[in-house]
Amino acid sequence: MAQSDLLAQPAPAFSQTLRGPQVWYKNAGSAIDGIRINAISREVRNGRALLVKRRRLGSVPLARAANLFFRAARHPVFVWAETPAWQKWEVNSFNLLHANKYCAFPNGARTVCADILPGQSLAEHFVNGTVEWTMLDAAGSELRRAHQLHSPYFNGPWSHGDPNLANFLFSTQEQHARLIDFEVVHQRWMPAMARHVEDVLSFLQDLLGCAPEGTWLPSAQRFLEAYGCGPAMRDELRTRLLLPKGVPKVWWWIRTNYVPFRSIRRRLEELRETLE
Repeated sequence: MAQSDLLAQPAPAFSQTLRGPQVWYKNAGSAIDGIRINAISREVRNGRALLVKRRRLGSVPLARAANLFFRAARHPVFVWAETPAWQKWEVNSFNLLHANKYCAFPNGARTVCADILPGQSLAEHFVNGTVEWTMLDAAGSELRRAHQLHSPYFNGPWSHGDPNLANFLFSTQEQHARLIDFEVVHQRWMPAMARHVEDVLSFLQDLLGCAPEGTWLPSAQRFLEAYGCGPAMRDELRTRLLLPKGVPKVWWWIRTNYVPFRSIRRRLEELRETLE
C-alpha cells in the first residue's frame, strides 16, 4: 500500500484495559473534555455569514476549573475567565491572522462574531480518511507565519495556545490552512521560543493520536519540515518529547486521543531519534 493511501485511512480508535490510576486518568480526561465555556452557532446577518460565539452564563467557574487543571498538569496556558478580556483576545487574534480577507468583532457583552472561514478542519479530514500531505505542509507553514506576527499582548511574537488538528481549517480550493479558536492563551511571562515550542508540541500530540498506523513519523516530519524548525527548537523539542508522570500524564493522554501509554512512548522515541 502506498504511503499516501496509508495517510488517507480513517483515524484509529484506541482502547486499553484500565486499572488503578489509569481509571482516574480517563475520568479526569472526560471531565476536561466536557467543559464547554462558549456556545457556538452560525448566523446570517444582512447577508453576511458569521460564526457567533457566546460566553455561557456561569462560565467563570468552568474557566477557573480548567485553569486549576492546567496548573496541576504544569501546562503553561490559561482560559480567560473574564468575558471582556476573552472578547478582546479572540477578536484581536482573529484579525491579526485573517484581517486581509476576513474579520471578527465584539457584539454585546458576551459575544464575538467572525466571518466564516473556508475549509474543513484537519481533525475532520483525519476522521474521514481524506488527509493529504499538502494539508500538513499548509498547517506547518501557517503556524510558522502566525508565529512571526507581532502581538501587543505579549509585546513580541504571537502564539496560539492550542493549535490542535481541530483548530486548523484547510481550504482545498485555496490549498491554504487557517487557525481558529483563540480560547486558550499562553502565560504572558513565557519567552517566545517556549511558547512556540508548546504550540508545535500541541499539534504533534494531537497528530500522534490521529495518524493511522505507520504514518505517525512521516506525518510529524512533514509538519516540522513545513514549519521550519531550527536547531534551537529541535533541541528544545527533544527535551519535551518524553511522557511525564503524575497529573501531567493526564494531559498527554487527553491530547493524544487516549493512545495506550506504551504506544505514546514508542512514537515519541521514534521522533526524538530523527531530531538528533
